[in-house]
Amino acid sequence: MAPPAPPAPSNVLRLTPPIHPPTHPTRPCADTAKFGRFHRGMLEHGVYLAPSQFEAGFTSLAHTEADIDATIEAARAVLKSL
Repeated sequence: MAPPAPPAPSNVLRLTPPIHPPTHPTRPCADTAKFGRFHRGMLEHGVYLAPSQFEAGFTSLAHTEADIDATIEAARAVLKSL
């Protein structure tokens, strides 16, 4: 039997800010208020994300390197402000 293949590169983006400590050891938890502030900040920078941290975002061939770089810079700015 062949060994399992490594995971393929993905175009899926998921953002889930953790709560410390987690409320349950086997269930991922998220700070919904913090995500709300992050989401609003990204909107203010022109980046439109899914409105819930439990949803995924996707990149496509329509997104240029400049789009991705701008998104990263916006996220850095917003995260610094939290």
